[in-house]
Amino acid sequence: MNLDNANFDASEQTGRRAGLLADNVQLRSSMIQHGIVGNQLSMLVAGEARIRFHDATNLANWWNWAAGAGGTAFVSEGGMRVEFDWTPADNTSDTWVAFSIGFPSSGGEPAGRVNDPGTDFGILFRNNGATQFFDNGAAEVGGTFDVATVASHHITLDYAFGSFADGAPVSVTAAVDGVPVLTSRVFQWAGNAGTLAMEIGNLATGTLIDNFSVSTLGVFEPDSDVDGLPDSWEMTKAGNLTDLTGSLAGPGPGAGTGNFDADTLTDLQEYQNFATYPDLNPKVADSDADGLEDGLEVNGSAPRPPSNPTSADSDGDG
Repeated sequence: MNLDNANFDASEQTGRRAGLLADNVQLRSSMIQHGIVGNQLSMLVAGEARIRFHDATNLANWWNWAAGAGGTAFVSEGGMRVEFDWTPADNTSDTWVAFSIGFPSSGGEPAGRVNDPGTDFGILFRNNGATQFFDNGAAEVGGTFDVATVASHHITLDYAFGSFADGAPVSVTAAVDGVPVLTSRVFQWAGNAGTLAMEIGNLATGTLIDNFSVSTLGVFEPDSDVDGLPDSWEMTKAGNLTDLTGSLAGPGPGAGTGNFDADTLTDLQEYQNFATYPDLNPKVADSDADGLEDGLEVNGSAPRPPSNPTSADSDGDG
């Protein structure tokens, strides 16, 4: 069935959305009315034109990705992955498609979102294969991608974080058609008061977007620095990807030694015990401050049995 429509906001949305938030989030045009062509979002331009995410039960409100079951899942599984297919109108111009994340949803629509000082992180992908990203408006150049042999592209954006609070660190990795154009770039949530808004941006008439999805990052377990520790766990526990490493035997102490806290558990062993003891702190030798360091509690030593390194009174006897 063809559901094309020149008015994106008035188009039939039934069957177009799926997943945990299918009944909660609805896409809406911003700056100019977009359309649907060939069952794909067809974006027009009016300066930087955009697509917003709204509360489907009250379209006057933007959707807060930090709220409810979705927000809880993102934090518990170490962040989010954003994916979509993009077909540019050409492969030679410097026009672009962009994705922006982390800004107050109550602040209106600036002329440019991706490079706005109020946007925590924005990245644009140019039709000619170049990329550029912006940390609260400060510009940097990213990697390039193949436009000579690939007409349509798959964009993947991984945001690893453990909190939506202002000041919390976020590590972003971006790839086009599976090739990284940005790896483990750290920024912070700022000025959002624990909420999260995001937008798709565009500066080229005829841009087509399809198969947009947002997933929890834990499903994919990316390891950008290839050290045996998932990005999501490192960001949650250390706030960066350099302090902890699973690549070394653990000489310790300190950053990048393989045993940051110099207890008898290496960084890798601290991660391996994460499922059993989620509050185990790889940057503190005695997580529960009971006078017995974590490794001695986890492993035990006769006649003392193993005990909980995150509880000062493992057996509850006072």
